[in-house]
Amino acid sequence: MRDKEDSNEQLWTMKDLAKFLKVSERHISNLVKRGELPQPLRLGRSVRFRSSDFRGFCDPPSSSLF
Repeated sequence: MRDKEDSNEQLWTMKDLAKFLKVSERHISNLVKRGELPQPLRLGRSVRFRSSDFRGFCDPPSSSLF
């Protein structure tokens, strides 16, 4: 059973993800094929990525210096 947070999760198009990661859509496709990015959801002919799969991509690394 899915919890409430999963049902409100945002789904990104290939274009959205390419803009977020600042790469081309073709590069995203290649990364998915090589297994370097999570597999997208396929909804008919549409391809969507879960935003939660990419939350840590922009977080700065934690540092124990402070």
